Amino acid sequence: MHPATVVIPYERMRPPIEQLPKIVDHRADGTEGPVRKQGGSQCTAFAFTSALDHAYARWTGVPGAFSVMQVWARYHKHEEHRAANSNVSDFIANESDWPYDSKLARSWGTCHANDPKKPTPGIDCGKPPDEAKLQDLESRPVAMITKVELLPTSELSVLREKLAAGQDVAVSVKLPSFAVAGDPGSKYVVGIPTNDPGRRGRATHQVLLAGYAMTPNGTYYLVHNSWGEKWGDSGYAWLHEDFLKAFWGDKIMVIPYVEPVQVANARADAKGGLSRQCDGDQVPDSISGLCAGKCSDGSPRHNDVCANGSDCPRGQVNLTGECLLASPTGSGLDPQSGVKWACGPGGCAYTMPRGTLNCAQDQCAVSCPSPDFRLATTPHGFGCVD
Repeated sequence: MHPATVVIPYERMRPPIEQLPKIVDHRADGTEGPVRKQGGSQCTAFAFTSALDHAYARWTGVPGAFSVMQVWARYHKHEEHRAANSNVSDFIANESDWPYDSKLARSWGTCHANDPKKPTPGIDCGKPPDEAKLQDLESRPVAMITKVELLPTSELSVLREKLAAGQDVAVSVKLPSFAVAGDPGSKYVVGIPTNDPGRRGRATHQVLLAGYAMTPNGTYYLVHNSWGEKWGDSGYAWLHEDFLKAFWGDKIMVIPYVEPVQVANARADAKGGLSRQCDGDQVPDSISGLCAGKCSDGSPRHNDVCANGSDCPRGQVNLTGECLLASPTGSGLDPQSGVKWACGPGGCAYTMPRGTLNCAQDQCAVSCPSPDFRLATTPHGFGCVD
């Protein structure tokens, strides 16, 4: 696994909870990718790819439509860990370059001779993916998967922050019933069959969460499923938080980050890194890494642009063309890591002494923009996560 690990604990750098919107629905933003329909046990690849579609929209304003086959070919196991592990730091191509083929996708699965769920007669299994096809797609990249962040399932308040910041989150659930399946127009996942309340969970299923709604009856999360547009409300449905708590299929939630290839190529260090501390009141630009004066609100510049919060709801800021979660303003020192931070609504600037987080200078610095205002470490260096 290649997780991104946050340097400063979330509880020390979090926006006031009253600043989170009551309802977040990424469909309304136009940032959700296509609703797909899987034809086998590839739900991890479908959820992960849909998360990539959405992450791409945070850069371009338009969601991607990436290749499930490319993602699945890299690991072809029914585990979300492997979906992330086998794709991080790789490029991803369009769905049109390798459209979904359920028979071919199933042929890469493990053969189980004595398993009653073995592939049906006439369906191959245990076949290797087409390496030539994978190499061909590598020559036509659209975006780079720069990092993957893992959250424990116990951190539901952080999950809401991530959704409010504009991320989609892949989760694994093991509900006794997905009762809206086969019932077009239904807007809620019932979860527990009324005629069999003691029924145990079915097989684990990976879905994408694309929003939340805090209501007097509790918090609901918007499920972006991979069973086609005839499932639920055109492929979506709301799931109550109590069901998530009761029927987690894993202990982690997965958030991938992507960058368009043009951005990755243009950045001085697309995978993160540290710069020498700037002179005076200057801090590194969060894109170029060049030293520049702070914005009037105390934020670091983002490709020489300052954030604008005047046309956004309270607690949000416009830095790239849409209103997203602003960073918590203020400064502090983390006694464990020795990292200092100073934040404005548009992002945070971090400094650390020699020897801390691989700093080889007397003082090192790096900046992170909103909503990805938190500094995180990865096996490839430093990155910014929301």
